[in-house]
This record gives sequence, C-alpha cells and structure tokens, in this order.
Amino acid sequence: MKLEPANISFDAQGQPFAKDFDDVYFSQDKGVEESNYVFIAGNDLISKWRESKSPSFCIGETGFGTGLNLLLSAHTFLTLQDMQATSIKRLHMLTTEKYPLSKEQLIRAHQNWPKLSGLSQELVKAYPIAIQGLHRIELAGGRIIIDLLLGDAAEMLSSLYVPQHGLVDAWFLDGFAPSKNGSMWHAALFEQIALLSKAEASLATFTAAGAVKRALQASGFIVNKRKGFGRKREMIVAQNQNTQRRINYQQQAPYFARPSAAHKARKVAIIGAGLAGAICAHKLSQLGVQLDLFCTGETVADGASGNAQGGIYPQLNAELNINSEVQIASFLYARRYYDGLAAMGADFAHQWCGALLLAFNPNVASRQQKLISKAQYPEALVSGVDAIQASKLANVDVHHSALWFPLAGWISPPQLVTNLLAIAKSSTCLNLHTGTTVSDIQHTSQHATISVNGEVLKYDYVILASGANTPNLLQQTHDFRLTRGQVESVPSTQTSQNLSTLLCHKGYFTPAMQGQHAMGSTYVKNDVDTRYRDSEASDNLHMHRKSMGQHQWMDELILCDRTLADKFKGRAAIRCSTPDHLPLVGQVPDLAQQAIDLANLYQAKPAQHYTLSQTSRRVYVLSGLGSRGLTTAPILAETLISEMCGKALPLPTKLLNALAPNRFLVRKLIRRQDPFS
Repeated sequence: MKLEPANISFDAQGQPFAKDFDDVYFSQDKGVEESNYVFIAGNDLISKWRESKSPSFCIGETGFGTGLNLLLSAHTFLTLQDMQATSIKRLHMLTTEKYPLSKEQLIRAHQNWPKLSGLSQELVKAYPIAIQGLHRIELAGGRIIIDLLLGDAAEMLSSLYVPQHGLVDAWFLDGFAPSKNGSMWHAALFEQIALLSKAEASLATFTAAGAVKRALQASGFIVNKRKGFGRKREMIVAQNQNTQRRINYQQQAPYFARPSAAHKARKVAIIGAGLAGAICAHKLSQLGVQLDLFCTGETVADGASGNAQGGIYPQLNAELNINSEVQIASFLYARRYYDGLAAMGADFAHQWCGALLLAFNPNVASRQQKLISKAQYPEALVSGVDAIQASKLANVDVHHSALWFPLAGWISPPQLVTNLLAIAKSSTCLNLHTGTTVSDIQHTSQHATISVNGEVLKYDYVILASGANTPNLLQQTHDFRLTRGQVESVPSTQTSQNLSTLLCHKGYFTPAMQGQHAMGSTYVKNDVDTRYRDSEASDNLHMHRKSMGQHQWMDELILCDRTLADKFKGRAAIRCSTPDHLPLVGQVPDLAQQAIDLANLYQAKPAQHYTLSQTSRRVYVLSGLGSRGLTTAPILAETLISEMCGKALPLPTKLLNALAPNRFLVRKLIRRQDPFS
C-alpha cells in the first residue's frame, strides 16, 4: 500500500523540518556529532565491533528519517573494517519509517554531510518508492545490508521473522519526540523491540521521558540515564536482561519455522544452471563459499532461462493480496539487484523501458480500472494510461488503454546467467559441471550427498534450483505443475524497431534486440516436449493479432511468402510452477514425518500447539518460479542464502509462510485431505 510522504520544509541552511510534528530531523548545527554521541557512543558500538567474534552485527532503528544514523554507522563500521580493527564481515540495519522523504528531499538533506557522500549516493540510488513493506538494500559491495521497513514502526517490526536467538544487537530509538509523536512511542513498539532483541542487546535514545523509561523496564531492559547531547540534560541508555526470549506465535506458526542452519556453509552443491542457480552461485561466491554447480545440458541456461529476452514487471491484482505483495517485494528487489550488477560492470543486455499491460478485452479493462480506482499502489509503480498516452509511450500505434509500469523492462536471461557465473568463477569459488546428471540426493546430520556418474559427493548443503527437473529430484510431483511454453524470435521491421516499451497482454512482445523481437508465449499444460512446433508459432501469432487489435506494424512482421518456420526462430522450454502460482523456497521438508507431527492440524488449536520433530535439514529448494523468474529469483535466492547462513530474512513472515515448501501439506491436513494426493 502506498504511503503518505513526509511533510517537510528546508530552512536557508538546508536543514529539514517536520511540519506535522513541529520538530527537526537532527541538530541544526551538529547533526553528525549528535548522532555519534547518542547512538554510536550510547551503544558503545566501536568497542563492541572491535571485540566481536561474530560474522555480523545487527542494529535496529525506529525513525530512519534522513538516514543520518544509518550513514554514519555504516561509515564508522567500514572505517574500522578497512583498518582491520573488526572481524565482523557485515553490518545489518533494520530501520523503520512511516513518512518517507522523497529521493529529492533525501539528496538535499544529505548535502549537510559531505564526508558521507559516497555512501549517500549509493543509498539514494537504491532508495525505494514509497510503498509499505520491507525493502532490502545493499551498500559497499554487500558489507552493509539495510532492511528499510516502510510503514508504522510497531506493525513493520512485528512482520519480521524472528529466530529463536533474536535479531538485534543494538537499538537506536530516534523517532520524533514522544511529546510530539506519541503514536509511535506506545506499548506495542516496546513489545516488538523486546521480541527482536538478542539476549544482551543494548539501546540508546535521545529522550529521557519517564514513559519511555518505564516502557523499557516493563519490556525487560535495565535503564540508565546519562548526560544528553549539547543542551539536552539527559538521555536514556539501556541493556536487555531477558533471559528467556518470547516468540510471537501470532506471526510465526511453528510448522512454518525456518531454523537457521546448524552448520557453516563452506562447500555447497547447486543443481541447476538457470537463473535461480546462477543467482545463488553469485551470492554465495560473494560470501566466499566453495561451490559446485551442476547442469544436465552442455551449456548453461538451456531451459526456461534460455529465451533471448524476458520481460520483468510485477503482476498485480486489484486487491492487495499475498500474491501481489510477493510480486511487489520481488520486483523492487530485483531492480536493485540488476542495477547493482550493471553498476559493477556486469555486461548483460537489458533495458528499463517500462511496460504497458494492454486492456485487450472488456474484462481486462474492467479489472484494470478497478485496480486504478482503488489507488493502493503509487504511480511510481503503476498508473493507468489511455490509448493515446500508450501510443506515445510505446512509440508505435496502440489501440488500447493500459496499465503503465515505468520501472519495468526486459533482460536477456542467457546473458545474465553467463555473467553471473563468470563473476562467481572469477572469485575462484565456483566449479561448473555441464552435461552432468545428478541423482540420489541424501542428507544426514553431518552432510548432504549427491550421486554424480556413480560417484557419491559430500557437501555441507545442496540447493535444488533445478526448474522443471525439481519434481523428479524431490520425488514430489503433486506440488508442481509443468507447462510447455514456446517463444518466437521475430525479425524487426522498419516500423516495429521503433517500439520503445515492453507490450503485454495474454502474451508479451519486446522491443528489438539485435534486430529481433521476442514474441511469446504458449502455455501447454503437462507437456514436456521441447521440440519447436510450427503450430505453436501460429498460435503465438494469432494470440498477438487478436490481443493487439488492428495494428499495421504488427501485420508487417509476417508480410512475406515464406513459412512461419522460415520466418521465426523460436524455442520451447518447460516452466515449473505450483498450484497457487507462488514459488517454493527454503529447506526441503520431511513431509512424511510432518504428516505425522501435524496430523491434528484440522482441530485448529493455537499455533504453538503444533511442533515439528527437530531434524537437521541440509537440502534446500528454490523452484516453482513459473514464467516470473526474472522478477522473483533474486529475492528468493537472497531468502534461501539468508536462511542457510543464519541471517535476517528479506521478506516479512506472512510472505515467507506463503512461500514455505510444506504449505500444501499443511493446507491439506487442515482440510483433512490426503496430504500426498
């Protein structure tokens, strides 16, 4: 859901002032010094970072504001890291903001801190649009991870998945003063702070209000006062003393638990060299993990990731439901991920040209109008345009109104996969094994094993990113749907080469790349034959003509005497999807044991009544992406690797539950159905 922007003004010195709260964002003359004194020194962070033996450290913040605390903390941490004065590899920050500044306002505010300009530029470039949710941002080559939680602080913190040991090592409470923003400083916020805190978490805040002191004490913190910054008489510092952590079962059903891996990932096997496998390989290689990547084909991206061009945009419903939320979170993260790759020099064809979803029949037009009228999404994500506006955006005649996605575009998946694997190989972490069939995946409490050409290989973990082969490897066909799709590569004409946006209807049509358009795609259920078919080329053409209406430039594409087989150069591949059209990501569950553990789910007892047998799982799955892999694969890979490595997860709990690999079993048990049908 879109958010109200911050209502601010700037004085002559460029200092931002919050009109609605009659308060400043930071000290008028010494903002950096105040942030350093209250939050960094108040939590004794430099000493903690010097002494820590942990690979990561997490700061929780209420009140992102201009991002000053975040930028200063990141700058201080990176300085220590560059001096080799800390063994911590990554600084993770969870920060909330209900009224986000615009990107332009952020740039103006950051001009006050020239020494932070490098990090500021990175942050501004990745800064998300104003839509509620969790937005993961990476700075400094992944050494700084930011989870920017846009929305009410207590609500957004309650949405996070909390491991048993907690998440946060230190807290910055930096909302506007309690006397001016009482809606933030309430009991629900302090309850969430307690839930997310690790056993020895510290806390600092500029305020010394008695209500804040009492709320912290009630939440299990020992509270002390110290001298405030500048003219402020006092401020609060606190230390968590909770000996037994509480889990918010309302948010976290135990049967959807995602326990951190018990062992460090030193050597990992990835099955599948398509988009999902390549992104996993790229991310793991950044962490220094040794990888073996296996694919059955002689070349990478030979399955559904092999189409020359693929569109990327979020698939939204008029109602803001789970599927729409997954699509929004995935799409916005994917844009940041791909932009980051390009900025680092990855050379893959792509174009952020926007996408038009055409209202090609009355039913579609009605659904689109409903989506627009509800006004739940910001125009920076999607807006409605008429046929005249659509034609101007597309630079060719378009005879339909449409939804316009300005951040969308297209990518060449094979080029992307090739570049990702080249980056991973350059780190000396990746061994690529083509033309190889993997079978008999097993795991014990000590390791996972796979069989390759009769040889049993051992790994810390195995990742199944195997697309259409996943049901066979899991021997679990009832949770998957296989669908054949054929895409055509169509030579451009003098008119069609002017097309400047992605066009979508029942299919999609891309702007030209190297003189060829991608036109797709067919959907043939339960068909795994990948041979090219002239009949499906005709089906694709007929679908596009019917959906696009009377467009001379579309007719020009085939005005020749040759057959379609001579004219088009298409390919077919098999998509792997699920019954609810959402992917699977996480540890591969022991479904047989869970069917026993959860046999009484239909009784609808409180969630904490249902627990699973504790077994170490060393096999993970990332599959069921369907035709949305370019959109969903980056955040799913980040989720899988974060889970495997014991890091904070980049999606809220309700979306993680919707993507859980055991969700179909759970639903069937609740309905008293055969769980294996």
